[in-house]
Amino acid sequence: RMLSPYPQVLINVDVHSKPDIESVPEIVDAIKSVESELGDRGRVLVRYSGTQPICRIMVEGPSEGKTQRYCKQISDIIFFFLFLALSFVGDLGNRENRIAVSPVSCLSLVTATAKNSQQHQKEVDKIQI
Repeated sequence: RMLSPYPQVLINVDVHSKPDIESVPEIVDAIKSVESELGDRGRVLVRYSGTQPICRIMVEGPSEGKTQRYCKQISDIIFFFLFLALSFVGDLGNRENRIAVSPVSCLSLVTATAKNSQQHQKEVDKIQI
């Protein structure tokens, strides 16, 4: 029986630390969710780079669109918990810190920061004209 190749998507996510993937339940849940959706029609591989502060997420799936969506779904969770949240609260090994920050509150802060940055850039652009 001939195997047909599946589309493959690889996303690299910057991280502040490299805890054991299995020690971050939110990441484990995201991976299991995608694996469940894919069933036997794809696979998921998540690993850290050996030389860079990067987590690599690779997903193979039945279609380019689904594969891209699944890979982004996992990478967003990893970005939040291993980069963004650590930027605001520090080490995720401390369970109290994890409870103190939620995706909603952190993303609200990031959105506000981005809006302020955009407003600042508009002001700079006006001065340069």
